[in-house]
Amino acid sequence: MLGRTIRSVLCVALASGCNTTAAEAQYPREGVPCHRVVFQTALIHDACANGGQLAAQLAMTKFAKDHEVYSCLKCHRSLAPNYPLRPEALHTFESFGGTLAHAVPSSR
Repeated sequence: MLGRTIRSVLCVALASGCNTTAAEAQYPREGVPCHRVVFQTALIHDACANGGQLAAQLAMTKFAKDHEVYSCLKCHRSLAPNYPLRPEALHTFESFGGTLAHAVPSSR
């Protein structure tokens, strides 16, 4: 399944004339800013302020691993580039000990 997804991303990238690999298309790169302009968790607010999408992904991956969450799709409807949340995502995050930021605006 994953192999088919990577091939699909690669085919779309090549067909559009894009010079990225499948891995680059799927995962955030260092220095790429976060898409959100309002942050609902302190964890992601701080990570985005200090390192962009890659820092946010690493911070959330560590949080998920520390709390034995095995799939990003438990809280996100889809992944890169926008990472839209499921309706229950903030409640789930808070139930694992995460701190809500009460809609902190971006400093961009």
